Amino acid sequence: MLLTLTILNGVHAGHAVAVAAGTPRTFGRAAQSDVALQDVYLSDVHFAVYCDDAGARVRDLQSHNGTFVNGVAVDDAALDHGDRITAGQTTFEAAFAARAGEASASVGAVTGDLSPESILQGMQHAPHDLARWALHAEDGRFYAVVDCARDPELLTLVNRIDEEFCAFDETREPDDLGTTAPFLVALTPATEGLAEMFDETWGRGHAIFVVSPKPFIEVYQHLVAQTSWTAQGLADGRRFWDPAQLGVILGAADDAQRAAFFEGVTCVLAEGPEARVVHRYALDAAGALAVTVVPLVPPAV
Repeated sequence: MLLTLTILNGVHAGHAVAVAAGTPRTFGRAAQSDVALQDVYLSDVHFAVYCDDAGARVRDLQSHNGTFVNGVAVDDAALDHGDRITAGQTTFEAAFAARAGEASASVGAVTGDLSPESILQGMQHAPHDLARWALHAEDGRFYAVVDCARDPELLTLVNRIDEEFCAFDETREPDDLGTTAPFLVALTPATEGLAEMFDETWGRGHAIFVVSPKPFIEVYQHLVAQTSWTAQGLADGRRFWDPAQLGVILGAADDAQRAAFFEGVTCVLAEGPEARVVHRYALDAAGALAVTVVPLVPPAV
């Protein structure tokens, strides 16, 4: 049996993907998927399809926006002839052939090999992806300071990412984070869920991104030392992990305070007033605050 998934919309409309019996295929927007598509609403590896002599199934791979069969959200579901799978903003229609030779000769395979031009075209409206590229351009280890009190799903995301993390205030209960709950999360270019971290935080004021050559425990101790709390256990108002406050705090600090903040920190990246701008905070050679405003636009190819 051969399953063919024909793409009904988007830049890949008219193309189809053949799924042979015994050969599962994964679909998403990243190169590690078997089938990489230009759809910024897809997770890196969004769903998988499996086919054998008994039929076919689709399985959601803990995607951010879900996988739907005929409009119904599914974790794992059987596929029938004519069923439609929707993931992100892309819809596929399923068709079966008893033998590979019965598949339409007009089927054009979509592979993970997208040209740089195609990738950039698909990212025109995805500032979170462009911000992630800006982070990758930095030398050093990557960390996110995420305020998990801003959105209950952020703590779930932090727990799901298979990297080191720790709350600034370890006395808080997960179900009672209060009004602010900064967590330091280690990141690498290969971190599973890195794209989702940017999806969930960029443009929403939920996180800043720190670059440092130091290991996790040293960065954690350093940043916790920059935080002060009231007697009630609330941040004293200097919430440097809030992109809207970071520039104000650093701008008002004196030279000694800024030097203390950037000790062992190469730079901090944070969103600007609108999501297509990244502010890069660092110290210049003279120890003065240097703020670089970088518009997030696709690079020329």
